[in-house]
Amino acid sequence: MAEPIPAADAAQDFATEDGVLPLGRMSLIGTMGTDTVRRALIRLPSGRIERVGVGDTLRGRRIDAIEPERVLLSRNGRQSVLEMPHG
Repeated sequence: MAEPIPAADAAQDFATEDGVLPLGRMSLIGTMGTDTVRRALIRLPSGRIERVGVGDTLRGRRIDAIEPERVLLSRNGRQSVLEMPHG
């Protein structure tokens, strides 16, 4: 069974609140799993939700790490971070 992620409840609330998730770019909705097998839900600019794991590719970016409150991605040697919304 997956470990509970405390920020998941807050992310669920933010996902339906106006102005919390920026439109037109990717946003981290939540993370789930254990320390060894973690997955993330990412909202694409189109509004579509993708479930990803470490090593997956999303919009040309590789998922390098998934932590409880953020996802590390890389593209062409440059790293970026998606963090949980804090409204």
